[in-house]
Amino acid sequence: MIIDHDRFVELESLEERLDSEMNALRDVLSEVENRASDIAWELDDYLAEYHFSMVEESIDQLAELVGVKEIDDLKLLSALARIRNDTAQVIAPEGNEIPTLSKEQLPPRAPDDIGDGLWDERIESLKDRVHHCATHIHDLLGRFGVRWQEAVNSAYDGYGDHAQAELVTVQALVAEAQNAYKLWEVCLSELYGDSPGSLGDVGEMVEETEKWVAVQLAGQQTLDESS
Repeated sequence: MIIDHDRFVELESLEERLDSEMNALRDVLSEVENRASDIAWELDDYLAEYHFSMVEESIDQLAELVGVKEIDDLKLLSALARIRNDTAQVIAPEGNEIPTLSKEQLPPRAPDDIGDGLWDERIESLKDRVHHCATHIHDLLGRFGVRWQEAVNSAYDGYGDHAQAELVTVQALVAEAQNAYKLWEVCLSELYGDSPGSLGDVGEMVEETEKWVAVQLAGQQTLDESS
């Protein structure tokens, strides 16, 4: 079939616009990986400092990175790629297994009735449980950026099904990170209960807050009794 010159120029212009739109979408979506890397970098410090509120905030920020807009943009990128390629590319989704962690999988905790001479061993066992959770959270955040970028690249290349599978993996990683945070918080509480000083500045801050609350409650009780 012979295409006249004007028609050829029009098609070429449409192709350029399509490529431009796809490249712009890919660049915007790739920013998610960059932001996820920043969050993961900050999170390592928060975990090391036992800064529980900042760890929770970091994981919440991670969850917000892939919202309705990002998902819609990913679908649009896949659709544009299908138009560009004039076909739907097919690739078998990889089985991305999500690592999980439960309380039963944590290192054993030394018994409560351990003798004074072995108290340090108990504290170390509690620290080990906290560290195990922290390592798991770190691993999940590292996987998040890799899998999201794989979703973006797959959408750009027209592999819509594979992009969707990677998106499901990303969402599962966020859910597991939220569960892991709750487990980390429990282990942190166990450690604080036996050794507040092991949590450094955060432990000292919580201890001072508890003392202040106790004083306020005692003062209120005295007022109630005298009235």
